[in-house]
Amino acid sequence: MLVTIAVVQSGASLSQNLSRLSRRTMLIVALSGILSQGVSGLLFVVALGEIGAGQTVVLLSTAPLWGLVLSALVLREPITRWVIVGSVLALVGIALFAL
Repeated sequence: MLVTIAVVQSGASLSQNLSRLSRRTMLIVALSGILSQGVSGLLFVVALGEIGAGQTVVLLSTAPLWGLVLSALVLREPITRWVIVGSVLALVGIALFAL
């Protein structure tokens, strides 16, 4: 919601920034969004059918942790003490939820 408000408030500057993007860049962004949503939606439906809703939700809740791992490997984001603490707390929450 905050992002939507920010976009509406900066309407002129947003349209100016978007007009600077090439058609190729916009096509790549659109295709990557469509592909990622399509693949993730398909895998979600397959998981629901194969392992059920309860286990699918537990697996889905690990997504931020996978994002952390990928950001460290791909983007070379530093893994600080607070990142580790947050990850451990997330894992504990997931484990409690899975019980």
